[in-house]
Amino acid sequence: MEMRMVMGVVNVEMSVEMVMLKGLVLLAFLFLFHILLHILFLINLNLLFQLLLFLSYNFSLYYHNL
Repeated sequence: MEMRMVMGVVNVEMSVEMVMLKGLVLLAFLFLFHILLHILFLINLNLLFQLLLFLSYNFSLYYHNL
């Protein structure tokens, strides 16, 4: 009787820890996804800034040659 109770408690503890582990894996995945989104955002800003510089340089050359 007492052994069954101990095994039941161990089973409950194991299932609770598995649920917590799944939550932790999800949290780690979301954290990495968040970091990736920030990196892509910074790359996008850099490319946009370079495009603006390129266009302004081309227009300045165009108006200079008129």
